[in-house]
Amino acid sequence: MAENNDKGKLLEEIVAHLYFQDDYKVEKNKFFKPLNTNKRKREIDVLLSKTIAGSKVYIPIECKNHKNRISVNEIDAFAGKLNYLGLSSKNAIFISVNGFTSGARDNAEHFGIKLFTIKGLSKDRKSLELLDAIQSFTYVFPIFKSYSIVNSLVSNKNYEHLIFYDSKRKLKGTLVDIVYELWMTGKIDFELGLQKINIENANELFCFQNDKFHQCVSIEFEILIIACIINFKGKMTKQVLLDDKNIDKLKINANFDRNANLKYIFFDNENSLEEYKKNKNEELRIDFRKIKLPKIRMHKIFYPLSKKVIHEYNKFLVDKDEEKFNQEIEFIEKDLFNSIWD
Repeated sequence: MAENNDKGKLLEEIVAHLYFQDDYKVEKNKFFKPLNTNKRKREIDVLLSKTIAGSKVYIPIECKNHKNRISVNEIDAFAGKLNYLGLSSKNAIFISVNGFTSGARDNAEHFGIKLFTIKGLSKDRKSLELLDAIQSFTYVFPIFKSYSIVNSLVSNKNYEHLIFYDSKRKLKGTLVDIVYELWMTGKIDFELGLQKINIENANELFCFQNDKFHQCVSIEFEILIIACIINFKGKMTKQVLLDDKNIDKLKINANFDRNANLKYIFFDNENSLEEYKKNKNEELRIDFRKIKLPKIRMHKIFYPLSKKVIHEYNKFLVDKDEEKFNQEIEFIEKDLFNSIWD
């Protein structure tokens, strides 16, 4: 008997929470005094009430966490209790875990009682069912692949051809600066894959070499747009209140493990990305729209440079140990998100 009581209390708790979102006062296990009489009180599993146009409106709810479907007799018993209390069965609700017999449905229709079946309990009906859930973030960023610059320079000494000025000899930045600005201002598409981009008004840019300015004719570069997916796995509970096959109420609670070691999954084309998403089997999958990362990748380094990379570069200028510098950079930049948000 104690076990049955526990199962009943669980269902009543769930139902009360489902109705808390509505504009009703919600009371569990309410001992209700019959209207207009002095008879003894009777218990209502969940009672909803509110005042409309000066009149008190009650919605009594009967909850049954039984192994079998609800029978005619149980509908009769509920209707009898409502009649005893002076409450209209037209506002009443009966909620079952395993549905209703055809006779019970006919009887409920006669009294005007609404019937709902609730889903989301474990097989033993002692707890909420735990389901797999996943929260998936899709980040996109460009990898700088190659470039082509046409100007009158005869050589590319010290990479001076990658530093640009305007006609007034004011520094405009490096080629990477220009690509970064295009990325951050939305002038580079989010479509995954290789893109060739011509810089507009390239003839307004100049390179400086041997004390002379050389006007650019054209600047073209290639970037590969990459998507990086990060999944946070978790568990969820889902309670669904059904009227026949239609959802009347739905409540989902999900928790995700944010402390797990992150695993990055990379895609360089849209078809592979969509196919990956289709093949996930979790009950709940939260997919966020593509999120643009505020950096671009060039060789092994993210740009703009992180504080850690700048620190290592300054050390390299002193000790000139190229092998050690490369090892440190690789270690820093392999942790994608620490690098990007630094």
